[in-house]
Amino acid sequence: MDKVAPITDHAELISRLGPNLPPELCRLALPQAMGHEAAAQNFTFGFVWRELPFTGLVEATGAAARLALQASLGPLPFTAEDPKRRQRARRALAEANRSTRLDWYLSPQNEILVAGSVELPRPLSPGRMIAAAVAMLLPGDGYLALLLDVLGDADSLNLPVAA
Repeated sequence: MDKVAPITDHAELISRLGPNLPPELCRLALPQAMGHEAAAQNFTFGFVWRELPFTGLVEATGAAARLALQASLGPLPFTAEDPKRRQRARRALAEANRSTRLDWYLSPQNEILVAGSVELPRPLSPGRMIAAAVAMLLPGDGYLALLLDVLGDADSLNLPVAA
């Protein structure tokens, strides 16, 4: 019969399992609890809110996790195209910035962008990520609806321009 060396220290068990821990141990954060530094776990996903595609990025490092969201609402109309629509869109952007925790801004190419980030509670789960995304976007939903109304149909905002 082969002799088996007993494991007396939990950290030794984790180190024997190697870098590819079973998912059950990763979910329980045992490597961090045993003093082992876990590698950063980042992943992206997409979803649609008010017919606009949003990109989400979850950055999980150690005991912290953060969800960052971003979407493009389309270009701000040029003054020559429609000065009234441009003015209404700029006023809605300014008020949305004052009234919500989201960042509403113009890119250097005059693209209207909305972004925000929030800490995620542990343990990470799809349900918690969805709840955090909804909690982040819901207070700004009225401004998003107003901007989409001012800018036009959401479908036309995301279509590539014909050559």
